[in-house]
Amino acid sequence: MKRALADSGHGTSSVIPVMVTTKSQAEIESKMDGARKIGMAVVIRELLEQLTIRALAPVDVEALFDELESELTKKN
Repeated sequence: MKRALADSGHGTSSVIPVMVTTKSQAEIESKMDGARKIGMAVVIRELLEQLTIRALAPVDVEALFDELESELTKKN
């Protein structure tokens, strides 16, 4: 992915691995630490619901990326 971004002129862009699940926070809490330790964001059911609502409004992609990146930073 990083090479494809570089080849397309977006070499300074960051890449965040993301796992998406329809399970709730409570259902996967014990497994989330492992994902966080390897720098993977986990999108759970509650966040999917919030993102669905947000999808109806214009999205600032940079702000969304910063939000995901911030979540990774504060939980590690």
